Amino acid sequence: MISVNGQDFDYGEGVIEDVIVEVQNNIHNVDLELDNVTGRLSDGRLAVQFQMYNDDDVPVRLNLNWEWRDAGGIVLRRAQYELPEHHLVLRPGETRVMPFTSPTEKAIQCVIRINHTAPPK
Repeated sequence: MISVNGQDFDYGEGVIEDVIVEVQNNIHNVDLELDNVTGRLSDGRLAVQFQMYNDDDVPVRLNLNWEWRDAGGIVLRRAQYELPEHHLVLRPGETRVMPFTSPTEKAIQCVIRINHTAPPK
């Protein structure tokens, strides 16, 4: 069973652990749409991606940070060269796909937080 943003999907036999992908949208006063949140085990690592769309008339400055967790929910260390966050500007009407890959085979949970770096005026 795989849970993506609280919705469960059954991928049948062969999935040993429960994979959990959670994207937390902490953006207010901007119409930021999240879609196609997916997660799968690929070559022993958790691959995650989601799509963002700025459905507003103003650009939005975003800060994304994430953490990887093991089956017990324990936060795992980042890879040596993995940055702890990502800053970006999403222009009006712009769509962006955000891919992530876990630094270790122990990661089967991913929590991604989307925040403002500069709230719109």
